[in-house]
Amino acid sequence: MLLEKRVARAPEEAVTIAAPSPEDAVALLQPDELDYGGAGPAEVRFVLALLRRFPHAPRVAAACCNALASLCVGTGSRRRRAALVAGRGCDAVAAAMGRHGGDAALQRWAAQLFWILADDGRKDNRLAVWNAGGVDAVRAALKRHAGAPAVQRFGRGALAQLGAEASTPAKKKKRSPRRASAL
Repeated sequence: MLLEKRVARAPEEAVTIAAPSPEDAVALLQPDELDYGGAGPAEVRFVLALLRRFPHAPRVAAACCNALASLCVGTGSRRRRAALVAGRGCDAVAAAMGRHGGDAALQRWAAQLFWILADDGRKDNRLAVWNAGGVDAVRAALKRHAGAPAVQRFGRGALAQLGAEASTPAKKKKRSPRRASAL
């Protein structure tokens, strides 16, 4: 078989991927192929390896962001989120957002992933998103996909959790002129 997947269970083991094409990589990320229920940090490393192996394939990047968002919720997700941050996953996701700015699905899943990481309550997760350029990537996605409700919802949620909504330029309120007091 052309597809091979070996996900290491020990942190020191390497991830092996034999996905000869982007289509094969997307197939590996389907729920019947990737064990989301029993997933651990090794599955996060596997998805990040796929994302890095096919940097110019927007479908792979979208599927990877979807998989990462799915892996970062539910039972045991704290360990998976920690593996994502430790593996510089925020850098890879922010780079994919910048590289494939026109792909609304990728922008949606990446923004949702950043929201999940920021909502964890861990300062290191929020800092990882900020340091990777995730806030700027989400702002660019919001601007570029103004008509995409899912991008808007998850993008705004991510920025709110990251505390970035305050640093966006706000419109100044018009002040009414003061009345001159009579002497």
